[in-house]
Amino acid sequence: QEAIYRATALRRDIGQAIDALEDDREQMVLYYKYVDGMYLEEICVRMGYSYRMIKNIHISALNNLIIAPNCP
Repeated sequence: QEAIYRATALRRDIGQAIDALEDDREQMVLYYKYVDGMYLEEICVRMGYSYRMIKNIHISALNNLIIAPNCP
């Protein structure tokens, strides 16, 4: 029961941090990667971007996530 509670709280915190990002594409890439567990190649197909573009969006999102003012 405790493990379920911790996992649920962690998922909520991850979602809140991602939601703090301003760029919708960055949010989508991080949700697909870290919430849905998709690989970058799968995200490319889902979003219709090249692998290089998704990789750049992912890097930018992680950088922005670190400096996002509303992160928990």
